[in-house]
Amino acid sequence: MSAPRVVGLTGSSGVATARAWLGAIARAAGARVTTVSREGAIAPDARISAGPIERAIAAIGAAAAADVVIVEVTAAELSRGAARGLRPSVAVVTRFDDERAADGQSAEAHLAALAQIALAVPAGGAVVVGEDGGVADLIAEIAPAGAEVRRFGLAGELDAPPGPGLFVERSAWDGARWRTEVALAPGAPPTLGPTLSVHGWGEADVLGALAAASAALALGWGADAVARGLAAPATARRVIAASPLVVVDEARTTSERERLARDLAARGAAQVRWVDAAVPLAARAAAIARAVALAGPGDAVAIAGYGDARTLEDGPRTVAWSDAREARRALAAEAP
Repeated sequence: MSAPRVVGLTGSSGVATARAWLGAIARAAGARVTTVSREGAIAPDARISAGPIERAIAAIGAAAAADVVIVEVTAAELSRGAARGLRPSVAVVTRFDDERAADGQSAEAHLAALAQIALAVPAGGAVVVGEDGGVADLIAEIAPAGAEVRRFGLAGELDAPPGPGLFVERSAWDGARWRTEVALAPGAPPTLGPTLSVHGWGEADVLGALAAASAALALGWGADAVARGLAAPATARRVIAASPLVVVDEARTTSERERLARDLAARGAAQVRWVDAAVPLAARAAAIARAVALAGPGDAVAIAGYGDARTLEDGPRTVAWSDAREARRALAAEAP
């Protein structure tokens, strides 16, 4: 039995969304997939103990029944040499944001760590990189000889017309179907057609979908699998309620919060009440409850920083936590 192909996913943000949609596309393609994320290893028929990247790499060897292993890896892990152990067939760098650098790490060191995953791709592999953050040219320049480079992003944020890749020309939200209809810029693979339908909304969801679609095409999965995978509700952004609009998102940095604010304004939010990552765990439930209680019918509550994470670090401890669960509790408390 041949070893599974490995997809390494990293970036300053947007990794969880790209990972979730790539897994959905893999299943739509009929591939047997194991996903190793920050929450551990998730397989269709088994759960493999993971966590630190060293154990995740060992899990790849244990996943012999899988066709593809999708591994979410952090910049800190890459700086310790994790890419050499992964040897990914496809490497994905979602985006670069210097505000996401770890404590004590410079923006340059953060970028250098992310670039390690591209350097580990063998000839015949592929590097998928987002134009968001302005580092795609650098990643493309250091990609190994014989590795294909696939780009994605928002055409409106580029200084020049986009070249080959998956770029958004425009998008429109279809609330009745809970879809974003994305018109692709010229240069997209012709097999996809001129549009994509994404089960999500806002720029972050669309970019995550494009990252996943680019990786899927590099793996040889067809347009039909991409379309069916992106129709699945795989985004890391969770809409908990419609009125008031309550959203759980992984936005942390200034640019990520600005993007989420634009998305909420486009949905007609009159006022946004924020609970961000700076709110400590001990005060987080109360902050979420207060924001929900104060929100009016036309307002939005943005619970930002952790997305769909199911555990949080609380000093030396790792504790079970879900912003989405606390939001539902707060809404239930406010129900008549």
